[in-house]
Amino acid sequence: MHRLKVGAFAALAFAAAVLTMVQPATAAAAKNYSIFLGMPGTMVFGTLDNGVFQQKSSVPTSKAWDLAAVSRTTLLLYNKTTGATQTGMFTNGVYTKKHTYTLTTGFDLATASCDTVMLYRRTDGKTVTATLTGGALGKRHSTILDSGLPLQNLTASCDTYIGAYQKADDLTQLYAGTLTGGHQSPIDSLAEGNQRLSLLVATASSFLCYGPDGSGGGSASYGTLKKGSITVTGHLGGFSAWDKIAGTADSVLFYRSASGLEARVTLKQGVYANKGSGADFSAGWQVIAGGK
Repeated sequence: MHRLKVGAFAALAFAAAVLTMVQPATAAAAKNYSIFLGMPGTMVFGTLDNGVFQQKSSVPTSKAWDLAAVSRTTLLLYNKTTGATQTGMFTNGVYTKKHTYTLTTGFDLATASCDTVMLYRRTDGKTVTATLTGGALGKRHSTILDSGLPLQNLTASCDTYIGAYQKADDLTQLYAGTLTGGHQSPIDSLAEGNQRLSLLVATASSFLCYGPDGSGGGSASYGTLKKGSITVTGHLGGFSAWDKIAGTADSVLFYRSASGLEARVTLKQGVYANKGSGADFSAGWQVIAGGK
């Protein structure tokens, strides 16, 4: 498995209202470049560091996982139908299973900051957060996240989450807040873009919004995402068409599941750099998630 295809990204304009973080800072720990890829029957564990992918292991599995989220130390895997959940240590691309849980069924989206996981259900806005450290899931906290419309995308940097929904065909609305210490904050900042959003991803310090451009390709905006705030730093166009995306502490993987085409970039402190592309990944990966 390996490489992918990126061009440049075209404008997705945002107006961002920025508020400061009210939660304590996440404790320092080594950045996590680990990345997980899953499909029925197979799990792959590896690293994506400075835009370079390295596979560490490929493991057969009888489990079916619908969602995955990776913190600075820990991988969470979740089955939407049964609520079955598994966690374990996941650093340097090496996974060690530690615990199993049964959570509420039906969650549609999952993400993790450096120390906290967040799961979201579209039907009612139910949101569960908990610490995700040391290979374990901490005490769960349930809230209702009322964003006006169901969130279509959810991602997080080391301390901040963004949720997105399509307000109109050409208008995306983003909601952001802090995500630390097992809790999500009230909404801290929001922004609106002038084109359709299909993918949303974050590294430890930054975010990227990708959407189709109407001509078979795509465009994106990117910037910093920290302390509960969004700051847009750039826009690019001319991307290939992608249907999956994942970030590690400093890198983003774009992936086309039908063909295995992929592209890798770095995204550090709101600075974007293309690192390579190819078609060396196998097709069919359904769940991809990286650490912070």
